[in-house]
Amino acid sequence: GMMLNSVISPGKRRRLFRSFGSVQTLLPMGGDAVWGDARSAPDDRPGAGDEDDIEGISSPFGSLLQQRTGPAGALRTLFTAQGTADAIRAGAERSQATEDDDDAGYRFKMWVDLGATTDVNRMRRPPEPAWVNPLLTTLPPAAPGLTVACLYGVGVPTERSYVVSEGAARSQPPEGSLKRGDHVPFLIDREVTGTSAGERVKNGVYFGDGDGTVPLVSLGYMCTRGWRGQNNLRNPANARVITREYMDESAGTTAEVLEAGLRGGPRSGTHLDILGNHEFIWDLLAFASGQAAEKVEDRFFSDIRNISNRVHERLHAQGNESSNWFGSLFYGA
Repeated sequence: GMMLNSVISPGKRRRLFRSFGSVQTLLPMGGDAVWGDARSAPDDRPGAGDEDDIEGISSPFGSLLQQRTGPAGALRTLFTAQGTADAIRAGAERSQATEDDDDAGYRFKMWVDLGATTDVNRMRRPPEPAWVNPLLTTLPPAAPGLTVACLYGVGVPTERSYVVSEGAARSQPPEGSLKRGDHVPFLIDREVTGTSAGERVKNGVYFGDGDGTVPLVSLGYMCTRGWRGQNNLRNPANARVITREYMDESAGTTAEVLEAGLRGGPRSGTHLDILGNHEFIWDLLAFASGQAAEKVEDRFFSDIRNISNRVHERLHAQGNESSNWFGSLFYGA
């Protein structure tokens, strides 16, 4: 980290990443209904918290960004997923503002809609910012022969939420060439390690299930619940949907790593190395050859079915309430 900062500072990296339009699609879609709030998250572990040594929060995952109340104090919720995106938007608008441009940040706000809706009329006629968001659109309505599959690895600790520090950000060398919105307000608080609300936090990072890059709820919700069920509004043609999980069994010993060619090996479930997973390759070939109907079935190792049911309930409890994220029609994943 220190070497990287000496080459390109956090503030400059922040400005660089904002110039990539596709970065917005990496922000959490679905808002607090999908990712949780300060009270609970769909992927929280029920009944956890008996052995905590860090106090202060109810949901370590729903509180996407947390902060210590003092040098050794309890944690408090700083932002949920929705609040984090609102803060990103506000900072980007300040960063892009110029004296000659009263509508600065327009493209940033309008490129992607992060919302969610249960209104079928909205889903059937989504505006362009909603096209990349499966919670705001439907599968093709006239494609009954379509098969949709989610093939992904599980069992790999995956970043889910963070403890951040204003002090760590303020300790960075000043950069006079940056605009107001480019200065980084928070950095990960690497001094926080322990157990909070039943979840382990290490060097300021909470880990949940996933493939090492993408959290489980993002990997599996749409194929497990979002596009399933009779008369599903998001799957009007009742296309077949398959969820297939691969438990990570990456090479561990030195001999296994060398045999695997310094990758994860033939049973890896990590985000990139799954492309070398032999079972995954056979399943992919079955889809490509049109034999998936006979050879590929649902398979679950994780708790994604229960998590997905909780997401579904939260989305419908939220109804069609919309948040004006990035100036578009709805808020959501």
